[in-house]
Amino acid sequence: QAEPLRLQASHLSFQEYFAARALCEGAALSGPRPWEWPAWWANTLTIGEGMGEAFGKGLCRAAGVEEGGVLDLRGKLGSGGGDRPTCLRAVRALLAGVSECDVSGNGLSAKELSPLTKVATERGVRLWVYIGRDETTRADLSYKGLGDGDAILVASELRFCAVLNTLALGYN
Repeated sequence: QAEPLRLQASHLSFQEYFAARALCEGAALSGPRPWEWPAWWANTLTIGEGMGEAFGKGLCRAAGVEEGGVLDLRGKLGSGGGDRPTCLRAVRALLAGVSECDVSGNGLSAKELSPLTKVATERGVRLWVYIGRDETTRADLSYKGLGDGDAILVASELRFCAVLNTLALGYN
């Protein structure tokens, strides 16, 4: 990351392997929650992704998220200075242990939303993109600067979301 300058080793270390393994086995986290993680957690996520669903479920336990429960991340992605790509990868891993996830209010772009909807669909997780006071089944992606290809990609991913009945793509 250029501003502020942050460096990360490109190799995967034993330390990161053991961190991922410990999360699978129920270790508690100290420090920021996964949706607030800085970039140096990226290698642990890479290793954890290879460990499969056990890593995601362990990550949920470590973050204090009830298994099979709802993960409320409204306006929380990257809060506290977290690295956005790392935080989004952590959320994808967390989807292994929840039944619903609300990512409203995070200004997600189509490119950020697409992998989340794909994983949510694969795992049968209800992904809430926008929750208004009166509508709970609406994804509002208006004013996101989406091109035709982005809109088609998002629509194809969201078509399997059981809770979605309205997709707003205006002013793109």
